[in-house]
Amino acid sequence: AMQEMLKVQQLGIDDDFFAMGGHSLLAARVIGQINKQLGTQLTLRALFEAPTPAKLAQMIVGQSEGSVQAEDARDPIVHRQDQSTAPLTLMQERIRFIEEMQPGRVVYNAPSAHRLTGPMNLQAFDQAFAEMIRRQPALRTAIVPEGDHYIQKVFDEVQASLLPVEDLSDLPKAQREAVLAQRLEALTAETFDLSQAPLLKMRLFKLADEEHALFFMTHHILWDGWSFDILYTEISSLYESILKGEAPSLAPLSLTYGDYAQWHNE
Repeated sequence: AMQEMLKVQQLGIDDDFFAMGGHSLLAARVIGQINKQLGTQLTLRALFEAPTPAKLAQMIVGQSEGSVQAEDARDPIVHRQDQSTAPLTLMQERIRFIEEMQPGRVVYNAPSAHRLTGPMNLQAFDQAFAEMIRRQPALRTAIVPEGDHYIQKVFDEVQASLLPVEDLSDLPKAQREAVLAQRLEALTAETFDLSQAPLLKMRLFKLADEEHALFFMTHHILWDGWSFDILYTEISSLYESILKGEAPSLAPLSLTYGDYAQWHNE
């Protein structure tokens, strides 16, 4: 499991996961995979305390000898029929509370900028983003009050497009890069209203015929480091399908974050 997450060809039983390039996000995935395959109840702390395969195996043996995990077995996450709303997870409630106490900050903005090179079909790229937003409920979610608490509300449709493109290609190269940096800084400083979906901001800049820059920013209440893997995978697949005139090959989501939130609260 460690070797797979680190994407290395060979990992020794005494190699340290973190010394080999592991970090907390990868560690969480390793622990999740082990718990699923072995029926254990390891926490993230376990890998920090036992960062080699040998030490972690020893910890798992010790836990199994304690034979307490069967009593702690959790029910599986189920896909709910009604996907229009969901409770907040404790993590989301924490972020929402801090945002309410200290409004107007950008500490929970999750900005990213991506330089794209090669031929660009703008319509197909914009269509790929629209399809990803359609299939991902989190990208159509807002945080709204309901009675004395807050919930996630998923909208059927939201307004989000990469068009029109901001064209900087007529500027001299040095000036073009400076203007791009200024625009990215200004976009990153924009705040979110958690009650308004989508909680994302997108912008595409044209730097030359075959050079573009994509700005993509969401709010951390709906987005974390793992989300970028999904972004890259889905946009690549959707863009390729649209260019070929084929139906998207991505399978419908078997679970949503709303499903997880319901399970997490229970």
